Amino acid sequence: HYSEQLEDAESHVERYKLTRVLQLSRMAEEGSLGAIRELRSLVEDAELSALARQKRGDGETKDEPIGKKEAAQRAAKDAVRGWGGLLEPGEYTN
Repeated sequence: HYSEQLEDAESHVERYKLTRVLQLSRMAEEGSLGAIRELRSLVEDAELSALARQKRGDGETKDEPIGKKEAAQRAAKDAVRGWGGLLEPGEYTN
């Protein structure tokens, strides 16, 4: 029940933001410098948020903490990949 209320609250916030942007765009079209500045600020904030999400991995959540052994195994796999396949297991001839 509480999760539904949270979803409703989020949708209300999104609707408010959209309404605000529409009002600002109408005011900007009429020549309001304050509205133009506020729209520019909102766009810059949105661009920064998008860049941050992209840097994190396109909307993926942060990685969960891992243990020392798992971290060492991942580091070893990454190190092997860094040698262009020279260290990968397989059959080799001299």
